[in-house]
Amino acid sequence: MSRPNAASPIVPSTAKASTVENAPLPNMQAWPPEARDIFEKSDKIIVYFLDAEGTAQENDFHHYPILGQVEVNEPEAQQALRDAVREGIAQGNVMARCFAPQHGIRAIDGKRTVDLVICFQCAQFATYLNDQPIPVAVLPISGAPRTLLNDMLERGGVPANRQK
Repeated sequence: MSRPNAASPIVPSTAKASTVENAPLPNMQAWPPEARDIFEKSDKIIVYFLDAEGTAQENDFHHYPILGQVEVNEPEAQQALRDAVREGIAQGNVMARCFAPQHGIRAIDGKRTVDLVICFQCAQFATYLNDQPIPVAVLPISGAPRTLLNDMLERGGVPANRQK
């Protein structure tokens, strides 16, 4: 199974927010409204550690093998994750072309899902709405959420590789 080409040209962003809460977030505005809505209202969040170089399998996350996953159940942890992702999107600036994602997030609101497939190496993420890719929703993201995602994975028993 071939992977979707999520790479896009290098795109500078004008997003510079000193604080995330109540700050104008141009990159967040570029994210499709339905995806933002599901992400913000989700009652279930799963964080994935992905194998960017592995062969796609039947049980994968948008063509990337899952090395481990953890469900984020505590409301405080879910909010911290949302805040970190918002901060990463707000600070996102220049995207490279590699797209070798090692992290994924699935946010579920009832029967609706939004998935983020994140490559911190090239500073971008792809969005999937109800398991369908949104081609225009490949956006820049900074490394801001990376440490929190790795910490959540490791607390859940998933040894997230911090070297890549």
